[in-house]
Amino acid sequence: MSLTSLNFLVFLIVTGICYYILPKRTQPYCLLVASIAFYCMVGEPWTFIYLFVSIVSVYAGTRLMEWIRKNKPQKQKKLCRIVFVTVLLCNLGILAVLKYTNFMIYNLAYLVKLLHLDISVHTVSWAASLGISYYTLQIVSYLTDVYWEVQRPQHNFFRVALFACFFPQMVSGPISRYSELGVQLEQEHRFSLEQVERGACRILWGFFKKLVISEKLAVIVNAIYADPVGYHGLYIWTAMLLFPIQIYTDFSGCMDIVLGAAECFGIFLPENFRTPFFSRTIQEFWQRWHITLGLWLKDYVMYPILKSNHFVAMGDKLKKKYGRKIGKQIPLYIAMLVLWFCNGIWHGNSWKYIIGVGLWYWFAIIMGQIFEPVSKRMINILHIPTESVVWHIFQSVRTYIVYGIGALFFCATDLRNGAFLIKCGFLEFNPQIFTDGSFLQMGLDGYDLVMLGIMIVFAFVISVLGRNGYVRDKIAAKNPLFGGFIWIMLLVIVLVFGSYGNGYNASSFIYAKF
Repeated sequence: MSLTSLNFLVFLIVTGICYYILPKRTQPYCLLVASIAFYCMVGEPWTFIYLFVSIVSVYAGTRLMEWIRKNKPQKQKKLCRIVFVTVLLCNLGILAVLKYTNFMIYNLAYLVKLLHLDISVHTVSWAASLGISYYTLQIVSYLTDVYWEVQRPQHNFFRVALFACFFPQMVSGPISRYSELGVQLEQEHRFSLEQVERGACRILWGFFKKLVISEKLAVIVNAIYADPVGYHGLYIWTAMLLFPIQIYTDFSGCMDIVLGAAECFGIFLPENFRTPFFSRTIQEFWQRWHITLGLWLKDYVMYPILKSNHFVAMGDKLKKKYGRKIGKQIPLYIAMLVLWFCNGIWHGNSWKYIIGVGLWYWFAIIMGQIFEPVSKRMINILHIPTESVVWHIFQSVRTYIVYGIGALFFCATDLRNGAFLIKCGFLEFNPQIFTDGSFLQMGLDGYDLVMLGIMIVFAFVISVLGRNGYVRDKIAAKNPLFGGFIWIMLLVIVLVFGSYGNGYNASSFIYAKF
């Protein structure tokens, strides 16, 4: 059951009716039942046991830490640390075993081959929980916040369970904090037609991004990357430049559907995108792209590393020996290296993600920081107006290309194939492909390509207009007839120009597989 399917819309409507007609105190339990049903319909039902173990371990761990602090105040620090580490390893262990076992086996097999050892190495076939990469980070954040005493433990087991598996965000996030989502799930929500309309409008906008733009772009990108020898040269660079738009409209479209669905229940999830393609640097880009993952990695990986005794001591030694600047930069760069390694491996159990989606961006950010003084001097020498629109466009295009190079590895089968794709981009300079109708042989006709271009421009204009607030708020502020006309036209566009494949399921979203 895909988030863009009719089945999901029916499921959402039925859940919404039950949610609002049942007594207000039962609303969380209604959502919990719906979330379990959604899990069983989208994922493998029996894999729910992994999610259940995670919920039980975290619930028991947080309650035990609370009991220790009340009854064992003298030993609370040591005992709470033992409980925290045990539960943390349990949850990360489940994630590691289910998601990364084959990655370790692949590396072991490579090592065996390298050493010419006569050892047979076989991969395993294990089904992971639906959304395991998302709910693990979410529930670990709750566990850590309780351990840090910035969050009080929830005494109701079912509320913790709902926080972990709230169905709109099960497939692709966003990664919420208990202080944001958990509190809302505990509250009673009254039916509001205006609120449901707003949620429905956002769902429709997500459908537009995914079905009208992303699915059409996928036809071209997939065709090129499937045959890089036949489609070489400028074909490769075209696919590299188109894929960021494809993955953005895919992932942000998914988030629009998720946030819109949650809003129908009076629940507001954190935003995951903030016009990333307007970013001037790759660091700013990742502050606007997959925001909840970036914040999670900063708060629960990078900052704890920087604040650890070993890193503080390292910084002090470096400051005494090499100066304050070096003493501050080296620990920061190492902590950022760990963060970006985690970012890469979170995306998938392959070196293509670790290098392409992790370390490449770490390298780009570090180089930008190191050469920032040189860049500023060059700007002053050349008298470049840094606040001009032209300079902003140049920086945004540069950032887009840097991101596109790393994003190429999303489409590669492995790290070697990613390098091969880049190599194929230099085989020939063939600009004639843009005028000889070559792109009409990939599955889209001329009409499709023209309409796709118009829709991309339309989405870009909406992004520009929406930078300082939601476009739907601005539409709502106009005449109701005008607003109704706009949304009806958008619905017609989705129905007429949308791509509806057979066998559609939740994994049709790119980020669902992570």
